[in-house]
Amino acid sequence: MPVQLTTSIWLGKFGIPIGFALIAAPVFLIVGLLVLRAEQHGATNALIRATEVQNAGIARTLANAHADPISYLLAMDIGDAPELLPIALRRSGLQPLIEASLHDTNVVNVKIYDGQGITLFSLDAETLGEDISACECFGRVLVDGTFSELMHTGPGGHGPGDAEHSHSGSDVDLLSTMIRLNVLTPDLVASDSVLEVQSDVTGLIAPIIATRQETSLVVGMPLFVLYLLMVALVAFGHMTIMRRDRQAAKFAARAAESEASDQAKSEFLSLMSHELRTPLNAIVGFSQLISDGSRNAEDDETAGWADAIHDSGLHMTRVVSSILDMTALELGEFDLDLEVLHLRDVVRAAVTTVQPAFDKSLVTLSVHDDGKQEPIVGDRQKLVQVFENLLSNAARFTPAGGAVDVTFDATPAGFASVKIRDSGVGMTKDQIEQARLPFHANWSGLSREADGAGLGLTIADRVVKNLDGNLIIESAADEGTLITVCLPICRSDSTNITDVSASPDVYPANDAAPSQTPPEKMIRTRSAIR
Repeated sequence: MPVQLTTSIWLGKFGIPIGFALIAAPVFLIVGLLVLRAEQHGATNALIRATEVQNAGIARTLANAHADPISYLLAMDIGDAPELLPIALRRSGLQPLIEASLHDTNVVNVKIYDGQGITLFSLDAETLGEDISACECFGRVLVDGTFSELMHTGPGGHGPGDAEHSHSGSDVDLLSTMIRLNVLTPDLVASDSVLEVQSDVTGLIAPIIATRQETSLVVGMPLFVLYLLMVALVAFGHMTIMRRDRQAAKFAARAAESEASDQAKSEFLSLMSHELRTPLNAIVGFSQLISDGSRNAEDDETAGWADAIHDSGLHMTRVVSSILDMTALELGEFDLDLEVLHLRDVVRAAVTTVQPAFDKSLVTLSVHDDGKQEPIVGDRQKLVQVFENLLSNAARFTPAGGAVDVTFDATPAGFASVKIRDSGVGMTKDQIEQARLPFHANWSGLSREADGAGLGLTIADRVVKNLDGNLIIESAADEGTLITVCLPICRSDSTNITDVSASPDVYPANDAAPSQTPPEKMIRTRSAIR
């Protein structure tokens, strides 16, 4: 496989986790550095505060203990003659006094500045006479009264402002504390001055720096583990989503393939049924002619054979018609011719058709009509077919000597209903669900094998639903079956219905019109069912 193609596939699978890892890595690194810096900054600040208190105490002690030499230095005006400063310093005798006071302390330098920022005293002679008036620290101590800062400088120390020098192995960490003094000179003149104490805190800072590596491990390891965990979670989530997407794509492909297969099956059945109907019509017609001719010639044997051929042809024609209807329903090409009618007339027409089957099965069929049912809107031919199928099933699965009762009812919800109850073998809950499926005629556990294609109940159920009705099946094994067909009652505000002149086929010539006032007009429309 080409390297470029392999790389593309690999990035397609792991692109998001890799992207997250690359973005999250610097974020976690920055967080870790901030945590380390905050921890070190906190430790350093604690050290500064403690040493600042110490330095301030030493500075005030020196100022009080050596007030006279300090006032002597401040009283001398050496601004125009800085070369006189060493002489004045020797005369004041301040340096040996301060050195003695600082014995056994970590103070490495003491400085005294006059009000103009000139260094009048320093244990480091190189810094005598320096002007620090431009330093921010000098201005702040004159305003605030005290100021401290941590400095990194060379051995021996320098003045304020050395904090920005880089720290190296030979550097010394100094904490400088400056306090403002108000000293009276020998001539009783108040003079502002600043006393600075620099303490060596290298020994205290070193452990903080030394623990940086340990702190890095303590902070870094959990962050690194958390980083790996988050990357793993993102990768797992990404792979889960991709796996589900692949499964969804497979299911969609299978569904499309199944739909295409069902479409092809339906089209094939429709084509074959149409091809079968033509020769079947010829068989039925010619067998009827042969039967009639044989009887006229008193050839009963030939007439019997012709009748058998005729009956078988009619049965095959009904099967083909059922397949065509089922195919039309599945393809969405099932049209309805709607009209206002009464269910009693539909049932009466169906009973006329199926009565021979009941007589042959020795099953009693009773229709109970109270004549109080409201009209509905439906397709007369399709509804007759629905009740023919339901009544035929009742006759087929009811043992000889059994009974089938048909009753009419108007439910409170505005539906007209027909109930068909038989005393047959009944069905279990699973068999009821299967009964609604196409091509499920031979239900297990029944006393008699069912003939036909197993489409009657399926077509009946779908036709009723397409008329906004409902077909309810209630049954139990060995307790018979009750099927209820509910259809909405026709209302005066029904839409999508067109009045046309009454035609002779509204009611059969041998049937009387309903006892209630029926519609004088036949209402008819063609509606494609989807």
